[in-house]
Amino acid sequence: MLVLGAFTSIIGELVEYITLFFASSIAGLFIACLLNEGGVMRCIEDAVKALLKPVGLPTFLTPAVVSAMVNAYRAEHMIIYDYYTRGYLSDNEIIFYVLASGYLRGFGALLHVGPIILAALGPILGAEYLTLLYVRYLLTSIMGLIYGRIKRIRIEGRDYIESVDDSDAMRLSRKCFTRSIKVTLRVLPRFAVIIVVVLTLEFAGAFTLLTNYVVKVIGPLSTLLSPAAITVLTTAIISPSSAYFAGSSLLSRGLLSTKTLIISLLLGSTIGGLTIGLTRHSLPFYLSIYPSRLAVKIALAQAIADAISLVLIIMVIMMIM
Repeated sequence: MLVLGAFTSIIGELVEYITLFFASSIAGLFIACLLNEGGVMRCIEDAVKALLKPVGLPTFLTPAVVSAMVNAYRAEHMIIYDYYTRGYLSDNEIIFYVLASGYLRGFGALLHVGPIILAALGPILGAEYLTLLYVRYLLTSIMGLIYGRIKRIRIEGRDYIESVDDSDAMRLSRKCFTRSIKVTLRVLPRFAVIIVVVLTLEFAGAFTLLTNYVVKVIGPLSTLLSPAAITVLTTAIISPSSAYFAGSSLLSRGLLSTKTLIISLLLGSTIGGLTIGLTRHSLPFYLSIYPSRLAVKIALAQAIADAISLVLIIMVIMMIM
């Protein structure tokens, strides 16, 4: 009965994930196609160029960047995958895009966690912590530029097809909708397989075991940090949202300083991102869209950039606070 219940649960969640994936992917790809090939981007070209100029990204990537800025990462990477299959982007150019666009993509991430952080830490400390998190994305962009310089990457711009009258608009809409369906169906089998694997591992307790192992491994840090700091750090690995509230409570009771709280949260975020985040979230996410080799490259590049940027921030905090 237990196995049957687990199977039913996995199927139910799989159907839910596939439904959301199918709808969001088609919508994102359709809108991106209309914007890029319908001539809309020409109307806002100057503003778009100013937005992307700091890292030299071409304007045809704007729909993907905007999707990231509003926390619609699935749509963002389906758009990037579409460009990839059409030969507009290479493996190295996608990695460059993911890293270099950090200063813009950070808005989507902070939009997601911002309300929780402000509610838990309060407006002043919350704003300070969000600023530090955004600095992480700025540093990621810098690392992306360094990567692009080393690899000599320059993404070529693409022309856009302008609609002239209603009949052209109808043909363009049909073309964009058809392309959206085709790209989504091409990715759907890979997405379903990855989701089934992740849900099965989750039911088997694999991620719980990994979390417990990571928490055990960081035990030696107890000689460097107080019990309260270790509590925040380990909680951040398991549940970042809970860590904000736990840290705020310990801070108000005088068991933590502001500096120690921030460092504990950042350390927990770094360790969690390199372990649970990589295996449970980012790698399966990229594997569900891109070919396996490219997916691993993107996930590792992003994880390494996040880790380096957070370590740099922690070092600066320790020196100045």
